[in-house]
Amino acid sequence: MVNQGTLWCLGITAATAVGIWIIHEQQTEERQRLHTGVTRDEQMYKVKKQALLAGELQPAPPVPLPQRQ
Repeated sequence: MVNQGTLWCLGITAATAVGIWIIHEQQTEERQRLHTGVTRDEQMYKVKKQALLAGELQPAPPVPLPQRQ
């Protein structure tokens, strides 16, 4: 027979393992979403650079910095 303490220990261990697995899956999905965003941004920058080099776009003028007094 398994005593009550052993059952509590097994239950808590199982619950902890499930919680860790769920968090791992969430972080994996989040990492994939973030990577997709980075890939999209890289493609956007590449298209903008090509348009700039082709003369289709003009570079933005520099923003003047405020003077300290």
